[in-house]
Amino acid sequence: MAFAITPDADEALTPSAASAATITPGTVREYRTIVADWETVDGVSVDLRPVVVTVPAATTQEALEAASDRLQEHFGPDVDGLGQGIERDWWFGLNQTDPFLRVCAVIVGVPILDNADRTTNEIH
Repeated sequence: MAFAITPDADEALTPSAASAATITPGTVREYRTIVADWETVDGVSVDLRPVVVTVPAATTQEALEAASDRLQEHFGPDVDGLGQGIERDWWFGLNQTDPFLRVCAVIVGVPILDNADRTTNEIH
């Protein structure tokens, strides 16, 4: 089983006014799905499922930034097994921090989630 964070209904492939400034003109903005596990967490018993986060992003770096925001919003600063006071940059090791999650794959395009047996917890 995995956590799957999928785009909200209002997350169109067209960038918002706020994010448009960070996108290079002429760049095609697509969805990027990040598949990650907890292999980087050392010395902590992490009983969490793998994470799959889909965000609209033009680059992998932009996707990691957006996925970090989404994970921080969903989990908050206190996660059982990881501790308290967790900061947004820690999820994927942004700004030279040690990452909680190891990126296993980045898939470009609109994802199709096969969840017929409900083995995935979707977070919208």
